[in-house]
Amino acid sequence: VLGWEPPHYCHGTRLRLFVYSIADMTRGPLHCQHGQWGLEALVPQWIRQGSCFTDNPEEADFFLVPWHTWCDRMVYRMNQTRREISKVYINLMARRDELLPHWSRNDGEDHVFLFSDQGMNFFPEYRDYIPHSVFLVTEALTPECGPSCFSPWKDIVLPGHTDYFRYRRMRELNRPTQERSLLFNFHGRYPGLCQLYRDNAVRGKIMEVFLGKPAVSVGGFVDDYFERMGL
Repeated sequence: VLGWEPPHYCHGTRLRLFVYSIADMTRGPLHCQHGQWGLEALVPQWIRQGSCFTDNPEEADFFLVPWHTWCDRMVYRMNQTRREISKVYINLMARRDELLPHWSRNDGEDHVFLFSDQGMNFFPEYRDYIPHSVFLVTEALTPECGPSCFSPWKDIVLPGHTDYFRYRRMRELNRPTQERSLLFNFHGRYPGLCQLYRDNAVRGKIMEVFLGKPAVSVGGFVDDYFERMGL
């Protein structure tokens, strides 16, 4: 995020990406690098430091539109509503000739938007404004937005960002395979625990099949999650 890492080669890709500069929508990158939504700050910066970055729009294959959506909702203006988040996107698109001057080149098909966590739930109007753009998401199927929000032919799922302190803690508690007692564990929200997840069939099935079974650990949030990850 600080730009101190050495340049990288974008894993050898020949694609070139242009990253828009939208200062009002990308404030606080150091603060917004945390949590799953840290991708919103980290991905644009990673591209800027790589060989795949170009500041010449004529060379660009894709145009990345950065916005710390979830950080903006959860940190700067705590718990904004869906309407408040949508309004920012709608205003952005209303000013696209000014803020996204290369949109008209392919009617937005070569523009990339980042949606971490449940970001898609908070901008259902995307169907009207950016239906053909590429979405980088951390969840293909969010609780309030199912298969219709993710198009495998154009959209990409990225692993959620893991904070350094979490990574470090899991490494500390990691055990060799032969010493482990759990086959797997899942702890989080699921149908019956959280109304928003009532239609999450996979999590519901995990609870139905494995709750109370030996050699697994499933359920709601627990304080010793990292310890269980290493068991």
